[in-house]
Amino acid sequence: MAEVIVTSGVKDRTLGKNWMTRVLRRHPEFATKLGTWLDRQRALASNLVVLKDYFGKV
Repeated sequence: MAEVIVTSGVKDRTLGKNWMTRVLRRHPEFATKLGTWLDRQRALASNLVVLKDYFGKV
């Protein structure tokens, strides 16, 4: 998708080999963040059977 944006309207323009590294260096807010562990109750609550049962009762 980034290449489509860069090359729109310009022929013979491509992204470089390390373009993502340069973007992340300029914009550290885009970097991936590590997720936090779900506690056991939240993980169990995302079970499809449990959700169907809950919304069936509601």
